[in-house]
Amino acid sequence: MPQKFAIYSTTSAASLTPGELDPAPTELITFDQDPTLGGEYDPEAGQAARGSVIATAGGAVFQEMTTRITDQRIVFSDTDALAAATVTALRSAYETGGTWRFTDGYNAWTVRFLRPDGLKLRRNLLWSYHGVARWSYQITLVPITLDI
Repeated sequence: MPQKFAIYSTTSAASLTPGELDPAPTELITFDQDPTLGGEYDPEAGQAARGSVIATAGGAVFQEMTTRITDQRIVFSDTDALAAATVTALRSAYETGGTWRFTDGYNAWTVRFLRPDGLKLRRNLLWSYHGVARWSYQITLVPITLDI
């Protein structure tokens, strides 16, 4: 079953199916399991808008600012869902920094990893004792633009 969730390089156009692009992205990370199957996924985890209420003598001043996509966050996680090769690719992408594309199969964004703590990985030691490397993760992305 093809996986919908993918992080890939911005050298390719935005796509809901980056594995089918021609030419293929220079970097393509597909998740071993979509977090919607057993993990958590929130594409609108941040704030929708900013503003404040300032109390005054006998009233209040409301200050509202326009909605900005960069105020939002895309957060997803799963337990024991990644193999070692996928973890290596994610670490490399996180350490590289810069902008990436992300798709959940329904939308595609240009994103950056949140700094710090945009990528949290935990190895399951019980699986490791049996010779299998399985990782749990939490990823937080900052959307720059909604492309699709």
